[in-house]
Amino acid sequence: GARDPVTPPERAVQTMATFSRAQHIVAPQLGHGVSYGSCGPKMMRQFYDEPDKNVDGKCLTTQPAASFVMSAAGPQP
Repeated sequence: GARDPVTPPERAVQTMATFSRAQHIVAPQLGHGVSYGSCGPKMMRQFYDEPDKNVDGKCLTTQPAASFVMSAAGPQP
């Protein structure tokens, strides 16, 4: 995600150079872990099934910003 402090989008751009079939889709409001939430799993399945076809990432633009976490108990209401 665009808000990922650990692996920001520019790291993906660097990594893509080592793969023959790579697509770069950024979730503007999300951080780390896009692949297991929102529409990430569906997009991954589409890529695995047809790696030469462009995956539509529009669903990521409608995801709300992630809640700010202050403790191991999770985000505050």
